[in-house]
Amino acid sequence: MTERFKLSNLENNIPDINYIMDRVIKQYIETENSLFEKCLRTVAEPPIKGKITKEKIKWRGIKIYQSSMELGKSPERWLMQRGKQISPKIIISVPQFNNFNVPKH
Repeated sequence: MTERFKLSNLENNIPDINYIMDRVIKQYIETENSLFEKCLRTVAEPPIKGKITKEKIKWRGIKIYQSSMELGKSPERWLMQRGKQISPKIIISVPQFNNFNVPKH
């Protein structure tokens, strides 16, 4: 007879996990947007004045770069303008689960 992993104990915690993930993602997006906006207004050549639009970003040759998500490495995002990095790299820390115990079925 095989044992099955029961989700009934985890179902009560799902709203809490969703709430926490939502808060973390919102905080990350707000931090990244404020940092990128500051770089677009101060470091970009010429600096963007007024409303930031995709046409202004495209005309200046600005792109968002992201490193690939390789196993064991944290992904990074940054702004480039015609081959020149104009923002610091934002490192997305991903916890490592080396001793993560998965129940056997």
